[in-house]
Parts: sequence; structure tokens; C-alpha cells
Amino acid sequence: MGHCNRRMTTGLKRTNGWGAVMVALLLWPAACQNPASDVNQTESPDKSEVKLGKADGADLCMRFGYAPDCDLCQEFGWYGDEFCDQDLIDMGICRGPDPDCQPANDCVAGGGECVALTPSSCKDGTWGDADTYSCGGMLGVACCLPRDSHCDDGTTPMCEMAPPNCEDGTILAYQHGCYSCVDPDTCQRP
Repeated sequence: MGHCNRRMTTGLKRTNGWGAVMVALLLWPAACQNPASDVNQTESPDKSEVKLGKADGADLCMRFGYAPDCDLCQEFGWYGDEFCDQDLIDMGICRGPDPDCQPANDCVAGGGECVALTPSSCKDGTWGDADTYSCGGMLGVACCLPRDSHCDDGTTPMCEMAPPNCEDGTILAYQHGCYSCVDPDTCQRP
């Protein structure tokens, strides 16, 4: 009720007599709204302001006039806005998933990383086929996929040789303290 009185008092100070009554009747519906509804819901707030509100421990859904436990990214139309809101999802402000957070290319979608096309840039991984694991047409980069380690015997390579580039159909394995190109089904050299 204090919220209504504050607004009504403000409206009454500007008039007197019957004018005050008319102003009061005209302002009453707007003056007695829930304070949370003062937020302009046609325009979404700045995302950084929402993050600060979450840091304050506020119930943001209620603050913005929505039901408790709402999905603010959904309410404010932030899904599909070409910006990944994973940070807001991680903070519990949004439920996710956000379609804007999809991997940038086939390499990343396959669990790889686009790295410079040099022999030393994919030491602990394996080069992905460019047709399958594209880096989006960037020049001088290739897809380094995590190395399939299911054929490793548990030893760490101590031999003094560079890891070999394994031929198609074989994978790099750490066996007997060195590197070996093996068949992925049998874990034996072809």
C-alpha cells in the first residue's frame, strides 16, 4: 500500500480540490501496480545489468515481473539473437540451451580444435579429414582431434622419435614406451 500512497501523494501535490480527486481517479490504476511491473517489458534490459542483479542475489524473475523460476532468456527474446548466452545459463539466469551457442564449425562440433597447420601444433591429437572436420574454410589451419587412446598400453612414450603420421585406417597408440600406428579394431600393427 505504501507504493500506492507514494504515487498518489505525488499526484495530489500538483493539484487541489476537485482537480485532486480527478487526478487521483485517473492515476489510481497506474499508481497501484506491483512495483515489479514498473519494468518496461517491451524492451529487454542490458544483459550486464541482469548479471549484476544475479550477483546481488535477487530473484530476477520477480524483479522483472515474471513468475518465479522463469527463463529470462526466453522472456526477453535472447535465444536466437546471434549471441551465445552460455554465461547466463551457467549463472542460472537462463535455462538453455541457447541455439546461438552451437559450435562454430564441423571441427569444433566433432570435439576438435582448429590449429595452425604445422607438425607441432597437433602433437597430442590426430589430424581430422578436412572434408569431414572443416575449420570453415580458413587458410593455414586444420582440425586437431583428440587422440583416440583406447589402444594405449598405459606407458608414456620415452623413445627419441617424433610421433609418426599414421596412414588412413590406423591410429597413433602409445605402446611399449614409444609410438606405434595400429589398427583401431585390433590395437596391433597392420
